[in-house]
Amino acid sequence: MSHCIIYKRTAVNVVAVGRFQMLYADTYLSREEFRQMFDHSLYDVMRKRLACDGAFPEVYDKVNRWARI
Repeated sequence: MSHCIIYKRTAVNVVAVGRFQMLYADTYLSREEFRQMFDHSLYDVMRKRLACDGAFPEVYDKVNRWARI
């Protein structure tokens, strides 16, 4: 079994018990799963208020290797 599958299963379980992963490495979660794990309400408001869209990537885009391609 690949490390990606093991990581993904672990991450899904972490969300199921109401916890979150540390962002020190790649994530294999989908964007929706990532947003479920982390509350983006304030993040979204601040990105809009500070006009970050188009200027800076979202956190997900920095930690998901497939989003960076």
